[in-house]
Amino acid sequence: MSRTVHTRHVLDTVRVLSYTITATDDSGAEAAVDLTGRTVTFRLVNAVGEDVVAESATGVTVTDAANGEVEYDFSTASVAEYGVLYGYFNASSGGESDNYPEVQKELKIILHRD
Repeated sequence: MSRTVHTRHVLDTVRVLSYTITATDDSGAEAAVDLTGRTVTFRLVNAVGEDVVAESATGVTVTDAANGEVEYDFSTASVAEYGVLYGYFNASSGGESDNYPEVQKELKIILHRD
C-alpha cells in the first residue's frame, strides 16, 4: 500500500480518519480486506512507538465491511499535542488477528500547531 498521510491541527476532532484496509494476496495484488464478522480496533503511536491511544474499538466504525472501509473518530486526548503519529488498525475474529497497514508507519498522521 502507498503511504497514507492524514493532516489536521491540534485539538481538531470534527473530521474522522477514513481508511480502506487492504492486504497483499497470494498473487501479490493488493485487495480490500473483508471485515465481515471481524472486530476492528485502532492504535495510535508517536514517532518512537509509544502509545498515544492504546488499542481499542472506541472511535472505530466499520463503514463498509465487504470493502474494508473503516473510520476512526479522534478524541481530544489523541490530538492534544503537535507532531507526527502513526495509526494501526487491527482486525480480529475467532482468536486470530492481523494489523494494518501491513508495513510499519504507512498510516501517518501529522498534527500541526494552531
